[in-house]
Amino acid sequence: MSRFGRLLGRVFGGGRSGPPQRGRNVQGRYEGAETTHENEPLWRGTDYLSARAANSFQVRKTLKIRSRYEAANNSYFRGITNSLSNDLIGSGPRIQVRSGDVGINRAVQNAWHNWARAIGLADKLRLMAKAKVQDGEAFGLLVTNRNLARTFGQQPQDPSSPDVDVRTLDVEDAVQLDVVVIESDQVTTPDPGFTDYFWVDGLVLDRLGNPAEYHVLRHHPGDLFIPQLNPLKYDRWRPRDVCHWFRKDRPGQARGVPELTPALDLFAQLRRFTKAVLAAAEAAADMALFMKTQVPANVDPADPEPFERLQLHRGMLTTLPWGTDVTGLAATQPATTYEMFVRVLLREICRCLGIPLTIAMGDFSGSNYSSGRLEHLGYHRMQRVDRQLLVECVLDKILAAWLEEAVEIPGLLPDDLTIADLPHRWFWDSAESINPLEEQQAQQLELQNGTKTLSAIYAEKGEDWRIALRQTAEETAYAYKLAGEFQIPVEALLHKAPEIPAATPPGSPPPTDTKARFHVDATGRLIRAGKDDNGVEHAADGKFGSGGGSAGGKGHDDHAEHHDRWSDQDAAADEKHEDKRADAEHRHQAENDEHEKAHQKIEEHATTSAETEDKAIGKARDREDADTKKTRAKEDQDTERQRAKEDKEREAAEKAREREDADTKKTREREDKDTERQRTREDAAEEKRAKAEEEAMNDEVEAADKQIKQDRAAEHKDLAARQEQEKADLEKQLDKDGVAEDDRGDHRDELEAKHDEEREGVDEKYDQQDQEAQAKYDARYAAEQKLQEDVSNDTTEARDTEDEGRQAQRDKEDADREAKRQQEDDAWEVVENKRSDDDDARQQTRDEADEKGQSGRDAEDEALDQKRSAAADARQEEFEKAQADRDARHQAELDQLDQEAETAEKAGYEERKKEHAGAHDTYYSRKTHEKYGRAGTKTEARRRAKVPVEV
Repeated sequence: MSRFGRLLGRVFGGGRSGPPQRGRNVQGRYEGAETTHENEPLWRGTDYLSARAANSFQVRKTLKIRSRYEAANNSYFRGITNSLSNDLIGSGPRIQVRSGDVGINRAVQNAWHNWARAIGLADKLRLMAKAKVQDGEAFGLLVTNRNLARTFGQQPQDPSSPDVDVRTLDVEDAVQLDVVVIESDQVTTPDPGFTDYFWVDGLVLDRLGNPAEYHVLRHHPGDLFIPQLNPLKYDRWRPRDVCHWFRKDRPGQARGVPELTPALDLFAQLRRFTKAVLAAAEAAADMALFMKTQVPANVDPADPEPFERLQLHRGMLTTLPWGTDVTGLAATQPATTYEMFVRVLLREICRCLGIPLTIAMGDFSGSNYSSGRLEHLGYHRMQRVDRQLLVECVLDKILAAWLEEAVEIPGLLPDDLTIADLPHRWFWDSAESINPLEEQQAQQLELQNGTKTLSAIYAEKGEDWRIALRQTAEETAYAYKLAGEFQIPVEALLHKAPEIPAATPPGSPPPTDTKARFHVDATGRLIRAGKDDNGVEHAADGKFGSGGGSAGGKGHDDHAEHHDRWSDQDAAADEKHEDKRADAEHRHQAENDEHEKAHQKIEEHATTSAETEDKAIGKARDREDADTKKTRAKEDQDTERQRAKEDKEREAAEKAREREDADTKKTREREDKDTERQRTREDAAEEKRAKAEEEAMNDEVEAADKQIKQDRAAEHKDLAARQEQEKADLEKQLDKDGVAEDDRGDHRDELEAKHDEEREGVDEKYDQQDQEAQAKYDARYAAEQKLQEDVSNDTTEARDTEDEGRQAQRDKEDADREAKRQQEDDAWEVVENKRSDDDDARQQTRDEADEKGQSGRDAEDEALDQKRSAAADARQEEFEKAQADRDARHQAELDQLDQEAETAEKAGYEERKKEHAGAHDTYYSRKTHEKYGRAGTKTEARRRAKVPVEV
């Protein structure tokens, strides 16, 4: 084998077969690249087209209309698109500006929020998300909307202009940027002459494949055609003003196709299978019973005839023909595999979108917590990717355009603010948790070990962590304020469990018990938790621990026992007092409820009476209006009948005019066609003559040119031969004269110059002949052209004269006919004016009657309303007076109960004070003197003199 053959074998896989030899490359084979009779039908639709050629206009159009058809007729398709758009967009993106200035951050966020609500940005993004799935791509145009009012959300104030509020447009202090969502069908290039190399349908790309221009039709190509609506008019848009959102599946792809393209056939199969199962079930239900016979084949069958249908009645009992039996058809539809088949198809459909089957079906009955969480992980990951693409293709482009216009509005944002100075991020609605408790515990653990921040946690919820922390701080501060005001634990307001106090270290002061009635202060005194009515804090002397002795401790125990008993008595008295007050308030409330019910019954009776009276008045007025309407309808009917007769006559006259105009038009068109046909024949003959003459002249010129060229070539040939001979003669003469080689150049140059002059002379001679021949031809051609022009002008002038005469005659006929018709129209106009005057007069009479009747009715209604209002005011005044009397009586009863409780409390307080003082003096005078002697007595006396005992 030659070296070239071996090279071809290496390149194309040829060469000798057999096991690979040592030191040679191993050649592999792909079964998928082989073509057999079995797999050939499977790959019949393959091609080698680029991404732009594969997604041509016709391909995208076919896919889009089929996708839209499925979305309109397949509930699964519609549900999938709705779920994807709702889950992806939610209530709309929210911006968080993270510049160094808090004021700028807040101003930008508030201004963006107001503008987004004014234009309905969230709803437009949801619409674009649906279009992206259904059509494969979504387009949004950034336009200027002059109707955006100065105050966002304000309705137009001018009723004659429902779309534009003239007053608010005078002040340019609102961002008038708007986003218009259009269908991808409008982004196309209808101009067939647009053949730029970087052109894709609807787009012009630069050399790097980026869009440089968009072509957008002014109207949808599927709109109803009217003369004022040209479907071929389009505008050229800059890429910065167009938001093009689609998913790229191949490098170089410039237009999108429906994302459910691989599943379109599966959706069609699903619809076909469902209808087939339903048809089978209906057929099984229609065939209620079958009758089979045992009659032999050679015997005539008894009635009924074969395949005859019998009508069965409910509760019917009948006999069957001889030799027949009845069997029923088992209802096996729908088959048990129906649901399995639907799930398999939907699972394959969901795979191309990356969504769980449960979302596509809207059925979560077969999922548990683990499976539901697991299958949503990939779904949320896909949403993050789609949102990032949405931010790059749509949101950031809208934000840049919005900011460029917002900085121009005085007082809204700083003038020098740019998108580069505005670091930001977008927040979205968080996914709802399946098990909130478990996720919150996981978030708390991540915060503790530092693997997650508050910013990340609140970002998953779609919230700003700064705003959330500020709100928490405000709520906590307000809760502490209310807790101090009402003397309640702050945990009750914050819905938190009270904190467990830590253990007290040895040697530290005893803790304060905020719940007990007594506590030990820093000096060791036993103090009652609270103050009496005079503002004096209750306390008992003595100390715990060292320095007080057992007797001091025993004294405190006695004091504590007394105070506990007194506290129980106070609590019982307070409870009894509160019960009395509650009983009194209950009686008062019951009395108020009863009085309120009575008042409501009176008002309901008054309302019922008023409604009955209004119904009676309304019926009488309805009968009166019906009679008036009936009379007026009869008058209108008679007038309409007379006018219909006149209109019919006028319509007949109009038809006669139309027929006359049509006949005149046909006659004139026939005359024009005959004239045009005759002129066309004359022009053709003249053109043929001129063409023949021009061809003859051209032939003559060509023959002359050919002869001149031949003569020039022959003379040049003779001249060249003679010059060559002269050169040879010169060389011989120089050799003969013995001229050196170095001196021969001048002789040769002299001879060459002579030869050049001879050749130039020959060329000048024949150039002169060419010019003379050309001048002769030009003169003949000019004369011929002038002759043709004169003939054409004469013919045109004659034809124009003929046309003017014919048109003048037609104009005269038209003028006469128009004058006649104008007279008829004037007569009809007089009739119309009379009709209008009659209608105005009749309507004016009716309006006056209606106004008079309505005025009377309004006066009656006003008098009746005043009467009812006076009665209602009197009833309300009586009710309020009785209510005031009851409130005063109830308050007096409560004041008396409070006075009695206060008197009893004061009496008990004096009695307890005496009891406490006597017990205290007796106990300490005996115990202290016995145990401590004089020193203890002096110490106790000093302590008692320093710290008085109060209860």
